[in-house]
Amino acid sequence: MQVQPPLLEKETTMLFINTLKAPFITHMIESTTKSFADIVMAGEMIENAIRGGKIEAGKPLKVRQESGTRQNSKKPQFTPIPMTYNELYQSLFDAHVVSPFYLKLLQPPFPKSYNENAQYEYHQE
Repeated sequence: MQVQPPLLEKETTMLFINTLKAPFITHMIESTTKSFADIVMAGEMIENAIRGGKIEAGKPLKVRQESGTRQNSKKPQFTPIPMTYNELYQSLFDAHVVSPFYLKLLQPPFPKSYNENAQYEYHQE
């Protein structure tokens, strides 16, 4: 049976990549922009490297139990600085360690998304 319409090469490549397991997937994922023939050749090279001991055969990756969950949910603790950030900036500025970076004004032609009449609350402060 033939798929109607025939799959595009990119679709064939993505279907093939999605069937792979470790260590192939980790080595092949960056090859998705190559042609299907190049990917097959790269797969053969990886297989030969595994047989030759140049690449360690991988174990299946652990699937996260829930998306978005962190293994270490503790927030990092930073040592507080003994001054405000304004004071710190001023002392660094006075010591010529930092300097302000001034942006050039946007000149025409403006991008389509630009609205010179737009006002936002954070600009009001």
